[in-house]
Amino acid sequence: PNDRITFYQTFFQSQYKSENTGAGAFLGDRGGNWNQAGIMPTGNATYDDNGALISADNLGIVSNGAVTGQTTDQGWIPAANQVTCSTPYGSQLISNGLNWSTSPSVNGGYPTCATTTLNIAIGSSRGFNTSDNVTRDFSQGFNWSVTERLRIRGDLQFVDSSAHSMSMGVGLHSFATSYSQDLSGDYPVFTINNADTLSNKANYGWDNMSYRTTNNHGTMGAATLDVDYDLGDGFFKALKVGARYANRVERDNYDGTYWAALGRDWNNSPQRDLTAGSASDTELYAFNNFFRGEVSLPGQFYFPSAQLIQSGDALYVQNTYGYTNQFKKAANATDPQDAQGYLLDANGNRIQDAAALPQVYHDPYGFARTQVITRSIYAQVKFGSDEGIFGVPFSGNLGLRVVRNTVEATGFYTYGDNKFYMTQAEANADLADDGEANNPYVTTPTGFTREDGVDYTRYLPSINVTFKPSSKFFIRAAANETMSPAGYNDIRAVGSGGVTLASNANNVVANPALGIPEKTYPGIFIGATTNSGNPKLLPTMSQNLDLSVEWYPSNNFNGHFDVFNKTIKDLIVYGDTSKPFTGTYTRADGTSTTVTTQIVSTEVYNSKEDATVNGFEVGGRKFFDELPAPFNGFGIEANY
Repeated sequence: PNDRITFYQTFFQSQYKSENTGAGAFLGDRGGNWNQAGIMPTGNATYDDNGALISADNLGIVSNGAVTGQTTDQGWIPAANQVTCSTPYGSQLISNGLNWSTSPSVNGGYPTCATTTLNIAIGSSRGFNTSDNVTRDFSQGFNWSVTERLRIRGDLQFVDSSAHSMSMGVGLHSFATSYSQDLSGDYPVFTINNADTLSNKANYGWDNMSYRTTNNHGTMGAATLDVDYDLGDGFFKALKVGARYANRVERDNYDGTYWAALGRDWNNSPQRDLTAGSASDTELYAFNNFFRGEVSLPGQFYFPSAQLIQSGDALYVQNTYGYTNQFKKAANATDPQDAQGYLLDANGNRIQDAAALPQVYHDPYGFARTQVITRSIYAQVKFGSDEGIFGVPFSGNLGLRVVRNTVEATGFYTYGDNKFYMTQAEANADLADDGEANNPYVTTPTGFTREDGVDYTRYLPSINVTFKPSSKFFIRAAANETMSPAGYNDIRAVGSGGVTLASNANNVVANPALGIPEKTYPGIFIGATTNSGNPKLLPTMSQNLDLSVEWYPSNNFNGHFDVFNKTIKDLIVYGDTSKPFTGTYTRADGTSTTVTTQIVSTEVYNSKEDATVNGFEVGGRKFFDELPAPFNGFGIEANY
């Protein structure tokens, strides 16, 4: 409004949005058939010198229960000479020293390795990711020259920032009876022998879905006030005092990734094919110009449509193609129920339970709130003397800042679900009767609210002095104490606990050739684990001493030599510590055991030991402005 006072207001907004989608198809090896020996050639095949398959007219999956060429069911053959229908079949016979031509009638004659081809899995999926990050900053303030010597400045600022994201994916499955491959050329060639089936919606089923969201929001309100007073030409030149206030709040919501099978029959919800639901939920895609047209794809594939995925409507997908036929579980052993424990009506049918329909998961323990309030005041005086000390002029400043920080954090500490045994002997005893884990120790997912924080005040003095023995030499000395508060990720009141397990010796490794599926049992307890943020973290403090000599012989050259010392306290350290721990765990039958063990804690904390850093630095800068253009702009700077 006049030449002594100025008001100003500023506002800016930055926004970053991104969206991306991706789709792909794959050829698997199972197609829902677990009793199999794997994919192998059933037609003409060629191999390289290392026995790797190069090409084959027909590759399919062999069912272990239907391979007449395997000898594993013929006990008269020694174990070392047993034959399975793996490639190359003929060389396996020769390596085992078997000459079937001399005894064609023994036990049914030649093992012909006749195969029953099972379905090969084909899958397609589409995913979509979107994020929206927005920051808005509104500031207003004033500059007031009250007199020639007195100036006052003040500011108010508010910042609002948010980060939202969503990702969703849906998968389909189909099948093929066999395919051909040729890897002998510059590009691989794959041909699905019944590729026409891939253009039929009825040959695809809805398979699975995934969903993930993040919603994070932060705000800051801040105020500053500074007063400058010119003290004149005496030893003390100027006085500056001020105050600061800032209130920062961060709210985070972490849901993690939710994954669920859709209706798949085995989960007691009927399998849907692509003819179910809306026609706009899927689309046929041909992968045109794949590898710039150099590679021919085996066929067209159906995918979840971009429209469906980009809608982000996970509930629609789950309710339309997923769990629409849930059943009630029996409450106790006397209720009429089937072998799986589902409640039966008077006609022996399972009873539907609409209330059991699962919804898209939201983590009840995924919220965290962190607030840091900072209040500070400071005073600084500038001084100097042209007469100096022993005729050496000097100038400098002396100041003190007082800072008080209050940290308040709210979140959740969670414990995951686990099944385990305390000893291998316990596991052996539980599995001895029927080979099933009937009574392991069980921990269920749970969580509890955690609220914590810290309040501290720090005094930060500083002094800086510059001596000028000549116009070309400067000597600078400084002593101060600085503060570095912990970052927001470190002071969040969140954490989790669990157990460390060793593998169960009863685990079974899959052997497709012998029709043995993989079997994994609950592990063996080793110890407990935990990790967490630390809202009680104190700031890292550093007491600093610096002395430097600077030389300016010309306008295009200068050099310096510095020595320094730093004493660091409350250094923030990240690491694992092992501590004694006593915990009580409960088995499936309700019995409990208390164990004393070690807990490995992954945490962030203040070091109890101080650290000292001593060092020196020597360096210089040279500009070659004496060179002709355009080289006169070049220069070099080096330090050690």
